[in-house]
Amino acid sequence: RGADLRGADLHWAVLRGADLHRADLHWAVLRGADLRGADLHRADLRGADLHRADLRGAVGIASTGPVGHESRTIYAVRHDGGPMIQAGCWWGTVPDTIERIERDYAGSPLREAYIAAVHDVAARAMGAT
Repeated sequence: RGADLRGADLHWAVLRGADLHRADLHWAVLRGADLRGADLHRADLRGADLHRADLRGAVGIASTGPVGHESRTIYAVRHDGGPMIQAGCWWGTVPDTIERIERDYAGSPLREAYIAAVHDVAARAMGAT
């Protein structure tokens, strides 16, 4: 709980059921990590690499994807003030994320798909126990 794991290489680590509530995982490599049942509520995942991480049953996080031509996976982490969104290296609130999508994908058919995905994953993260 509240661990400082900034930049840690946790590539393929077995963290099943770990208490990562409020953990600082900023730029951590969690590629392929086993996070089944882990508590990620209020975790800081800015820039974290979650590619192929197993999040089944994880608490406080939801994911959706692939979205768009980059086949991006979008994550939402439950925080007290509302979900935080991680998409690639982006980390921000839902309104900030939507604002960026509106700017970066103005006139693109991907705009609506990204916005829908963000709203969906955010709602699921806030409902995650």
